[in-house]
Amino acid sequence: MVEITGTLLFPSEGEMAGQFDEYDCYIESLRKDEYPMLENGIYLDHAGTTLYSKTLMDNFHAEMMASLMGNPHSSSPASQKSTQLVENIRAELLQFFNADPEHFDLVFTSNATAAIKLVMEAFRTRDEGFFFGYHVDSHTSLVGLREVASEQRCFETDDQVYQWLAENRDDYHQKQLLAFPAQSNLNGRRLPRDLCKISKKFRTVYTLLDAAAFASTSVLDLEDHDVAPDFTVVSLTKIFGFPDLGALIVRKEVTHLFQNCRYFGGGTVDMVVCLKEQWHAPKSGPLHERLEDGTLPIHSIMALKSALQAHRKLFRSQMQVARHTMFLAKMLYERISQMKHGNGTPVCSVYKHVTSTYDDHHTQGPIVAFNLRDSRSNWISNAEVEKLASVKNISIRTGGCCNPGGLASALQLQPWEMRENFSAGYRCGGENDVWNGRPTGVIRVSFGAMSTKSDIEEFIQFIDEFFVDKTIEKLNAPSQELLADPLEQRFHVESLTVYPIKSCAGWQVPENTSWDIAPEGLAWDREWCVVHQASGKALSQKQIPAMALIRPMFNFKTGMLQITAPECVSLIVPLSKDPSQFGNPHLTSGTTNVCGEPVKAQIYKSSVVADFFTKALGVPCTLARFPASTFTSSTRHSKLHLQGLRQDTNAPLPILLSNESPILTISRSSLNRLNEQIKLRGGKAVHPSVFRANIVLSESPFLPPGHEQPWAEDNWQGILISSFEKPTSLIKAPVKSVSEMAAAKGTSPFATFLIIGPTCFFLGILFALFPYDYNVLWTAPPVDPANPLVDPRESYFLLQENHLKFLHASPPLISRILHIVIGTGLLGFIMKLYKPSEANMLFDGASLALYMCGITVYIANIVKGLRMVTAGQYGASPLQPGEKITDKLMDGTDAEYVGREDSLRVMAASNTICALVLVGVLVLQAGEWYAQRKEAQEIEEMDKVRDEKRKEKAKESGKKKQ
Repeated sequence: MVEITGTLLFPSEGEMAGQFDEYDCYIESLRKDEYPMLENGIYLDHAGTTLYSKTLMDNFHAEMMASLMGNPHSSSPASQKSTQLVENIRAELLQFFNADPEHFDLVFTSNATAAIKLVMEAFRTRDEGFFFGYHVDSHTSLVGLREVASEQRCFETDDQVYQWLAENRDDYHQKQLLAFPAQSNLNGRRLPRDLCKISKKFRTVYTLLDAAAFASTSVLDLEDHDVAPDFTVVSLTKIFGFPDLGALIVRKEVTHLFQNCRYFGGGTVDMVVCLKEQWHAPKSGPLHERLEDGTLPIHSIMALKSALQAHRKLFRSQMQVARHTMFLAKMLYERISQMKHGNGTPVCSVYKHVTSTYDDHHTQGPIVAFNLRDSRSNWISNAEVEKLASVKNISIRTGGCCNPGGLASALQLQPWEMRENFSAGYRCGGENDVWNGRPTGVIRVSFGAMSTKSDIEEFIQFIDEFFVDKTIEKLNAPSQELLADPLEQRFHVESLTVYPIKSCAGWQVPENTSWDIAPEGLAWDREWCVVHQASGKALSQKQIPAMALIRPMFNFKTGMLQITAPECVSLIVPLSKDPSQFGNPHLTSGTTNVCGEPVKAQIYKSSVVADFFTKALGVPCTLARFPASTFTSSTRHSKLHLQGLRQDTNAPLPILLSNESPILTISRSSLNRLNEQIKLRGGKAVHPSVFRANIVLSESPFLPPGHEQPWAEDNWQGILISSFEKPTSLIKAPVKSVSEMAAAKGTSPFATFLIIGPTCFFLGILFALFPYDYNVLWTAPPVDPANPLVDPRESYFLLQENHLKFLHASPPLISRILHIVIGTGLLGFIMKLYKPSEANMLFDGASLALYMCGITVYIANIVKGLRMVTAGQYGASPLQPGEKITDKLMDGTDAEYVGREDSLRVMAASNTICALVLVGVLVLQAGEWYAQRKEAQEIEEMDKVRDEKRKEKAKESGKKKQ
């Protein structure tokens, strides 16, 4: 079946470690140039698909530009070239898998699943039917074959397969197909290599090997055709990253099984008769000519040539890739297995088959599957892990990984439990992945050819930062100080926020305002959502970050919800549950999908509403409503009773469009502690809006320093709000990758750049004029005795006048660029002052005032002066030599009140004033930066003082206990 030369692939442990470090450094060195997409991210989902290299794409681009390719079904020179290229690459791929073309044929498919469907077509057309047996570790695409089989069986263990083969009869009445993966795509477990060899003893048993996961990082060796699988499916995408193709490798001895296939496509037949008779003649050549229906993806196949070349150039051999990835998997497995919380409880539960070991490449591949537990041994939601990983730009796979049998075995889920979870609303890939206190999926980390040790270090740091609790010394031991104080006196509500539209910005309830609360949560909270017009699915910030900039506002006097978005005219929708009284609302009942659940909602069909959200988000979407009065079969309920977070499991609480619970709460004390840890790592403090919580709880402001109780909510069973019991623990970590601030906070540095850039550009032009302006304004050379009537400053005036004429004669493009730059500076001020804070109002407001003064001087004096100097028209009636302005006034004639010299002086003074004003803008912006920096330093110093006091207090407490 699958052979890997052990002596070549895995040398001694000492040699292997040395070779690994050397090869890892080599891969690390080429990643910057070959894989620039990894510069700011960590990719650990190579079992899904690996990454393509720059060399591959560059070579493919060059090949495409240099080649004239035609349809292989034609006879033109371009077509013949395509045909020859396809056959050459087919032969190269067979060689890559060490498959002799005399005994094997390779059929190109769109992916590995399409290759499996080709095998299915060969068996489903048999009149007597066929038996299908598959291993429990099979991918979903393999499991799907059972639906067309006349008999089927799932083998739960390897022993069951051996027993079935031992009891098999060579005269079985129908064909039998045994399917299994070479490597589980869930946990990397590799199945026994002798299953194909044993199956060859029986004439009616055929083997289908799913090598998609295995071949991506290991050597698929089909040299021994006598014991090789009858059908082998591979994913070329998982090996090379590009192109998106799969392949079916067939032993030529079993090609007769495809004779009964009924469908035929273009290029697979020699003759077809349509009129009066139904007859066709399939091609009589190699099998691939009969199975590759229609026009081949010749350009994708052409890319395989570049892919094979790049793979050999960058990674030397597939054996080297196998050695490298296995070493990485072993390293990660050992690291996460050793991670523990402060109280000694394990952080990770790794799912590994009992027969697998990361020291043996025959039994284990480069995949690690696990789940995380908190310090109280409760399961941590994989959806939360994935969201936090997205914040850190780490790509991993969570959920069932399209391996239902392997998942059920690993998590010990019975079929009735999986059906119950489905009935309760669980869907693969949904938000809620902990049911009845048990996980329904796993976290999968898989390595590829371009993975390195640094990826592991970053991932370990990620787990340590967010999921390892180092502060707990004893399991479930709440602080005595906390228990001594009544909680209702210690905590108070700092702020109350309602999120009318799911995943959009919140609306903070004004102070001293009463707010209704219902079983579904706070009134109006998450009652609307934005749905995609084509799919009907509710959109989220994870998909579209711009949703954070859509701001709803309540106007209870008019009974309207006003919705605003950047560059959009405000939208108004009625708050009434019967909006028809406000006119034609264009509402229709429809089904949308929220967090994997079908919901019957009221969808706004108005073109005004749809146009608003489509323009704001850039995707075709509209608004939908799920009012609290919607008591239908689609009414949603909190899943926390299934996750083991509520003691009362009899009656799940109703919710509207929130993900998990009616009300979300965070603790200010825990947030402060989290921000301390983030700042120690060089990050920026997190704003409460990141959590999208309804309630922010704060401890009493009269507590002495160092008496805050971060993470105290971990020991709470719930919160009682009047007669409403909040059924969830408080949020401890950010669960959103984008918030209102996250979507907008990036504008401040950019806006500052838009201000400083144009200011410096304008200053540069003005400083270039300074040598001329200085002489005109402040230099008075002595009078030349030889020419006493000539003004000694005339040379300065001429120099300035000539330079100004030169500037004005510049191409129009120069002046347009200058004006665009000036306008860009105004744009920066508008961005910073759109929603100003008290901190930046003074600095940015004063800067804008100075900037406008500079623009006024520029328009009124400088622009007008340039035109006057260029035209040489300084007045209506030029003065004669020796004539004075007073003489003209006495005559009552028009006079030049500002003459040439004075005009040039005004120009020089205007340039100087404008330069000083712009310097003032830079000083104010620098002052704002210094103030913010100083404030951050003071906060850090206060934090250090508080930490020192806490340490001193802890020491004193320790001495008292002694």
